[in-house]
Amino acid sequence: MRIGAASGAAARSWWALARWARRGRAGCYHPPVSSALPGSDPGPSPSPASRAIPGAVAIFGTGLIGGSLALALRRSGFRAPIVGWDRPEVIARAVERGVVDRAAARPEDACAGAAVIVLALPVGGILDLLPRVAAAAAPGALITDTGSTKRRIVAAAEAALRGRADIEFLGGHPMAGRANGGLDHADAELFSGAAWLLTGDEASASPAARAWARQLEATGARPIWTAAELHDAALARLSHLPQLLSTALGLQIAEEFAAHADWEPLRAAAGPGARDMLRLAASPYALWRDIVLTNGDEIDAALTRCQQTLDWLRRNLRSRELESAFAAAATAIIPK
Repeated sequence: MRIGAASGAAARSWWALARWARRGRAGCYHPPVSSALPGSDPGPSPSPASRAIPGAVAIFGTGLIGGSLALALRRSGFRAPIVGWDRPEVIARAVERGVVDRAAARPEDACAGAAVIVLALPVGGILDLLPRVAAAAAPGALITDTGSTKRRIVAAAEAALRGRADIEFLGGHPMAGRANGGLDHADAELFSGAAWLLTGDEASASPAARAWARQLEATGARPIWTAAELHDAALARLSHLPQLLSTALGLQIAEEFAAHADWEPLRAAAGPGARDMLRLAASPYALWRDIVLTNGDEIDAALTRCQQTLDWLRRNLRSRELESAFAAAATAIIPK
């Protein structure tokens, strides 16, 4: 068993996490149907990165993220088989559309002979499947995931892989998504320019982990190596807190406008600032349930700090100190 573990170098990735967080779209899991679907440009010839993966890739979950990954792999020149596992009606469509080469009826069937196994599921689904996948993985396989939190998943992988020194787990999290999820919106370009966070230290990563990172680069993603703990702390501020602030603002507006019927005609006066702030409020709870359940401590700390900041702003509404807060906040703008 080998689990990616970060060294002190991982701490330097905080800024990298912030820099690429802006690439994340509504939600972190799950765009028009890709031009890489059957009948279109098949993509470039195999790249060195594609040849570095010594066998098939098995993708558990062929929705927006898993389906897009399959299409992106093909677009990058990956030529080995891509096997998919999902609900019968979803995986049947994935095969029909050429997103994956074949469907696996059982997780064990998907794992058989796979060099890389990707768990592209919500966090709860990843945690549920990890023991079964770890038991079925072929010797030498690399198991990775796309979950939005990392500490619980890495800990679960450590437990599931205990006694399996012949396989490895590498935590992953693509900072990409769209408002609309599902296979119908899978796109080979989804990860282009987006960060793909990996748990561990690149300098000490195994050949298999580095080969997967190179393959991700071939899809257009930008791998960033970090510790699971640092990932969850940073993403609580860069992703999870913005969602909850948008939810809070949406809830307040809904309740106050419902209580003041004479305000309703003015709802149409909302400008781009309000629309931008409220975009995330449309995200469904189902998308966020597992995230808040598995990163609650860091989200709680982020909310506590935010509440303290809001209290300070309220106390200083009529003070020149507010000007300094605006100036300091402007320095947090995340570059493209």
